[in-house]
Amino acid sequence: MKILISPVAFLKMRYLLYGTDEEVQAFLIGENKKRLYVEDLLVLEQEVSGTSTEVDNYDISKFMINEIKKGNKKIVEKIIGTWHSHVNMGCFWSGEDEDNIERLGSSIDCVVCIVSSRNDDNKMELKCRVDLFRPFRTTVNDVKFEIDTTTLLDKIVNTKVKSIEDDVVELSSGIKLRISQRKKFVKYIKEAIYNFGEPLH
Repeated sequence: MKILISPVAFLKMRYLLYGTDEEVQAFLIGENKKRLYVEDLLVLEQEVSGTSTEVDNYDISKFMINEIKKGNKKIVEKIIGTWHSHVNMGCFWSGEDEDNIERLGSSIDCVVCIVSSRNDDNKMELKCRVDLFRPFRTTVNDVKFEIDTTTLLDKIVNTKVKSIEDDVVELSSGIKLRISQRKKFVKYIKEAIYNFGEPLH
């Protein structure tokens, strides 16, 4: 079992973790049928502090009703779980996380939960779990995750090629690459995503 996280969702997690010293939570938007894929984060109004965050049930219901009225029923149907930042307190399942999982489990069969925290080196750590509620109740802890860089890399490396002369590829962005450098470039882009917010060398 593995959770695939889009670059957009991953960078939002990093931004929300490093952008404030308050805890923040969000719904995970994506799919949980044929694969576990986190496409985006949905952040609602919430009460936050350095040790807790709470989204009122009324605000959740109000948001969902408004989205359905606006014809955005799909956004509600694509909620697959919850994300929560623990700031500097480490990655573990708090009472808040357990409550959020149970609340979502009343309406969806498979709930994905991700917790983020800054470690001692100020790098982001992620802990993932999956809870199945139907046909039977079970929890899978320490689920592996991977950042889905395929779409991003396809856009950067394989599309909008301006010209190819000898062994040099020029992209419409102005980047020129020797074909032999392609693997190194792909590796650099992947590192840029993982180290977002930190200096790149």
